[in-house]
Amino acid sequence: MRIATVRNSATSTTDGKLYFAPGLTGSFANQTPPTNLTGNGVRPSRVIYKNRWYAAGFYSAPVVVTEGRQWCIAGLPAPQGPPTLAAGTGTSGSDGEAIGYLTFVHKFNDIVIHMGNGSAPSQTLTLTGTGRAWTNIATTCINPRATHVRGYLSVDGAIPKFCWERQLGVSTVTENVLTAQLGEELPTAIGTDGAPVYDANARGVPPVGPYVETYHDATWWSSYDFPNRVYPSRLFEPESVNTNEGDKTWLETLDGEPITGLKRWGDVLIVGCAKAMYLIQGFDNLDYRMVKISNYYGVTSNFSMALVGPNSDLVFASQIGAVMYNGSFRELMQDKLKIYYRDDYRAHPENYEASFAAADPYYNGYVLHVPQDDDTTFRYFAHYEPMSTRGEVDWVWDRRNRQDNAAGELITGGVQQSDLYVGSCDGHIRKENVASDGDDDGDTYGKAMTIAHKHIWYMGSQAGDDAHGGRVTDMDVYLKNQSNAVTVSLYGGDDTAYAASSPQWSQEIPAAAVTAPRTLVARTSAHQTPNQVGGKGATVKVTATAPIGVEWRGYGLDMAEGAQEQPEA
Repeated sequence: MRIATVRNSATSTTDGKLYFAPGLTGSFANQTPPTNLTGNGVRPSRVIYKNRWYAAGFYSAPVVVTEGRQWCIAGLPAPQGPPTLAAGTGTSGSDGEAIGYLTFVHKFNDIVIHMGNGSAPSQTLTLTGTGRAWTNIATTCINPRATHVRGYLSVDGAIPKFCWERQLGVSTVTENVLTAQLGEELPTAIGTDGAPVYDANARGVPPVGPYVETYHDATWWSSYDFPNRVYPSRLFEPESVNTNEGDKTWLETLDGEPITGLKRWGDVLIVGCAKAMYLIQGFDNLDYRMVKISNYYGVTSNFSMALVGPNSDLVFASQIGAVMYNGSFRELMQDKLKIYYRDDYRAHPENYEASFAAADPYYNGYVLHVPQDDDTTFRYFAHYEPMSTRGEVDWVWDRRNRQDNAAGELITGGVQQSDLYVGSCDGHIRKENVASDGDDDGDTYGKAMTIAHKHIWYMGSQAGDDAHGGRVTDMDVYLKNQSNAVTVSLYGGDDTAYAASSPQWSQEIPAAAVTAPRTLVARTSAHQTPNQVGGKGATVKVTATAPIGVEWRGYGLDMAEGAQEQPEA
């Protein structure tokens, strides 16, 4: 099932609806928001757990989309008033002191989707072998998803157990369920004496906040009211969150830093802050622990956090560039790119803090999308392999004449292969990496390609004057371009040579399906002899207008030393 929202690029607002489609084909069917739910235009943080879709941040309350495409406000409140119990007719064989509780339930096709906290307790009824008559039963719920109401009974101080269920709207119930035949218990906690006690707050409503993530079968919710906290749900119940201040079931950052991102990585939950990183480990509220792992690296955007490559390394956008975490931290941008990223972030912090990323399963890379002020999109892309081998990571830039809003993998086709798709402000979802399409971006920039390599110093550094530099004599181009021409250019000089208005040398490598006379051998390299390219170093640029099927595999340069001073006699 696909779920989408539609954003107007001119006003940066949504239409307040979710759109559903069964697969990659077929139109979306929109669903009107539940009553009392309003949109705020914030990018939704979302997770899928057991065929249900949970989201935080996008609306005025957390939401859940069930397997039946029901769109609901997450969580159910407790009924506002307690029931009243009286002796019923007939004989039940039950004796003892009884206390009744009510709960709201959401069911779909006889499946319990969620149940909320219990109501306040009824008065105590002394049972002497009779049934019970329940009155003052809540007939409405402020959350319209509630479909049923249940009665739970505590006998002689025991944990309340299931007694009956009715369609919402029933105001009275008479029953004579035997004490030994009561059903499952309401949630419990460990009391001060080590014995289980009824936990009246265990199934509270999730807090309103920007982020949600799943970890060890609990769903973790952040909070706008307490931005340094993260609240775990009950195990296997994503919508059951104890937010009671007295119970203090949440975890909070040790130095009070507001949380900027949540992402499960391996066997831990990573908690990002602007200038700090934490991890959470544990399996329930008895052993959850939060530990600080960095006072330097931080997360600028929750949505930039992506698991990349066969090792599922965590890559995220920070204030100093892209960073990888796999038990230790590693900066993935160096030299001028790191400086460019830093300066651009400082000039446009709101753009980078709204960035989002995805893993590209086709090219096995990391793609970071940064929305621009003019409603275009700027993208950073890096292949995973240099990250995993701790080599120098090469980054590619891309610019689109539209604003992309979401990116992620979708499984398509009978072979269940996953591909990267991007959703945009024009309401379209597009598949990436379509090699046979010269314009799969679908915008005015087309699919033009420019690759600028790092500056190569002839002499190993920029020491010496121009006369002691070098000049390029030969160049080998390793390139597969069977259908389209590619232009290779050289910019000679110091480390800012790339900024020149025109290169010192440029050559078009024509498309060549085969190399004559070997008509079955594809050409993948070309030898060039540049002239008048000199200085302390050179930058290589590669450009192509519509690079269908083009694969750039690198280059090699031969150089000769520059002019030498005449030695003294």
